[in-house]
Amino acid sequence: MLFGLFQSKNKKSKTKAGLNLPNSRQKSPIFKTYKSPSDKPKSTTRVFAAKKSNANPEVVDQNQIQKQVFKKFNFQNINSDKILKSVRYFFFKYQISTKINSFLARSIIFILIFALLYLTFFDTFFLVKKYTFSFAPDSYLSEKELTEVSGSIRKNYFLGFVPNNQYWFLNQRNLTESAKQAVPEIYAIKIKDRNWPDGVHLEVQTEPVLLTLAVNESSGRKYWRISQKGRVVTEDLDNLREKLVRVEQRVDFNQSGVTLQDYRLEQDTVQINRFWFVIQVWKMLDELKIPIRSTILPTMTDTEVRIETTTGTKLLFESDTAIIPREYMENRILTILKSSIRDRQDKGEVAYIDFRIPSKRVFVCYKTTACDK
Repeated sequence: MLFGLFQSKNKKSKTKAGLNLPNSRQKSPIFKTYKSPSDKPKSTTRVFAAKKSNANPEVVDQNQIQKQVFKKFNFQNINSDKILKSVRYFFFKYQISTKINSFLARSIIFILIFALLYLTFFDTFFLVKKYTFSFAPDSYLSEKELTEVSGSIRKNYFLGFVPNNQYWFLNQRNLTESAKQAVPEIYAIKIKDRNWPDGVHLEVQTEPVLLTLAVNESSGRKYWRISQKGRVVTEDLDNLREKLVRVEQRVDFNQSGVTLQDYRLEQDTVQINRFWFVIQVWKMLDELKIPIRSTILPTMTDTEVRIETTTGTKLLFESDTAIIPREYMENRILTILKSSIRDRQDKGEVAYIDFRIPSKRVFVCYKTTACDK
């Protein structure tokens, strides 16, 4: 009875709530179902295509590779000790090969350095033995002087142990210093070309020549090039005859086999002054446009100078400034050769003009006169 009351109250409460619950025995379903999408009114069917993947087909999935590897190899049966031994052996072998390669590389480098040092400082393979020479303008040396220059280069060493004629260490400054020891008139030695492995071509620049002195010696006529300092530089064997001055009288020496090159001409100030006087007169005559045929010194012991023009006129000078001061001599030359005598000299009518008289007078001798005879 209580159960019936409870049930009746329950029904009443549900009825009061406004819920009309169907009878449990009723077979009609609570929700209406549809057998197919087409049975639902106003329904549409959408078919979606698979999205295209942006992944690169060449990129392989790592997980798949791992699975294939685990399937192929059974890692459960692998011995870890063997793996460790294999790894240790590999690294041991790698270290040994690295040390061997490093040792071989260092040995090869050491051998190359030793060979280079040996060839440089002890062997003669790279020592220059073949010298060829050329000359700068107004420069010249004879074969004898060139031989002395090359010999002096061979004897000298850079820093005391590097030969100056070593092919790799040829230096123009060191070559010049070595060459000056043989021929002091050398200004510079320039390296023009290197000929592998022991040849070199050098250009020689010497002090400009003051004049060339033609001298009759016991061994024959010789031509000596005189430097600006008065030193006999070299014999002119190539017949350059640059600024030629002839010595009329034969020159004899007290000893046999001695030449003018053995004579300390640079210490003879009287003769050096005479040489410079000749150069000054040449310059004055060139300014006056009087061409010169020859210049003669009577002997190597006096101070007289004779110059012959192309018209045959002889000009006689005194070079000793103690007898005639240089300014007086220059004024005489300009005064006479700018006067009317110049016209007769150009015509070849003047035999000679004597400027040697200590007084201011100048003696002029015309051809076909008594003084000319």
